Amino acid sequence: MSGDGSRVYYTAIVMQALETQVQSTAMANVLSRATAYLLSQQLSNGSWGNVADTALAFRAIITQTGDMTSRLAALNWLIAAQLPDGSWGEDPYQTALALQALAVGAPLQTPPATHVSSVDLLNGSQPATTFGPQQTVTVNVGLNGPPAQLEMMVLDSNGQVIFTETGPGPFTFDTGTLPPGTYTVIVWVLDPATGVPVSESQTTFTIEGGLAVTGGVVAAIPGFSHVGATENVTLAASLTDGSNISGSLTIVYQMTTPSGATVASGTTMVAVGPAVPTAGATLAAFNYTFAEAGNYPLRAEIYNGPTLLTTLTGAVSVAPLVRIEPSLSVTPGTVLPDGDKRIHIDIHLEGVEQLP
Repeated sequence: MSGDGSRVYYTAIVMQALETQVQSTAMANVLSRATAYLLSQQLSNGSWGNVADTALAFRAIITQTGDMTSRLAALNWLIAAQLPDGSWGEDPYQTALALQALAVGAPLQTPPATHVSSVDLLNGSQPATTFGPQQTVTVNVGLNGPPAQLEMMVLDSNGQVIFTETGPGPFTFDTGTLPPGTYTVIVWVLDPATGVPVSESQTTFTIEGGLAVTGGVVAAIPGFSHVGATENVTLAASLTDGSNISGSLTIVYQMTTPSGATVASGTTMVAVGPAVPTAGATLAAFNYTFAEAGNYPLRAEIYNGPTLLTTLTGAVSVAPLVRIEPSLSVTPGTVLPDGDKRIHIDIHLEGVEQLP
């Protein structure tokens, strides 16, 4: 196809426009898919069939991939395509496109001052290549040369970009509820003047399936009462699910009196999974007469098999029964009728707890 109407031509034009917009993971995925398409259309001689398509495609992919072989092949093809009169195709438009591409590609013709020598992944402080849900991955980048600006990108097994960041490193990202599978971390050294990747290294890691919670609440309803009251009490739990597979968690709960006696206890199963961001469960429902004042502690332990994931706490606050005992004092107790007098009257109200 000609350079004025091919799919390569239009894809490259749109990519260059999108590269000027605010970048996000969604935008990175759009550009990643477009880059994969252009690379799939590149011919074995390094070109995209003609000067215009090659120049535009080269400019579009140069900041989107660290593939030196593809980029240098395109650059060398453009250099070789220049005619003796200095033009490309004896056409001002093609010549301008080629010159712009060569200017952007200049960093590829000079060995970079800094190379990526290693990409290491850490789980906490320990080296790791396997992670579970809701874990933090730290990417340490070793450099051979002076400090440089880096770009780090994480792709899933389908080539979808799930995280990208630019900076000096190290980088961190959370596995969250990403599904089980193999993921790729790509790190580029960027040319300081143009932002073109001039060195690339990558590594892979695995996310295993697992059940996790990131938070939750356990509560008794009502949360407040008074001594002697008989209430319909409901114990309930709500979990913020962080699992990347479906499964069930065990909730072991206990509610006690202020003096430590058990009011209610038991075990409940709750279903969790990526499709259930919040999992709720009614733990118990019963009638109870509150005989003591104070806090009735409620504790719920969340287990994945034998592993304790987290502990949630709550309480019912029970107020005492109080009798008001007033007292009155008058000072002075006796006065003479010989003029104005100052009399102090003190009324004192005292709450006295009483048993039901």
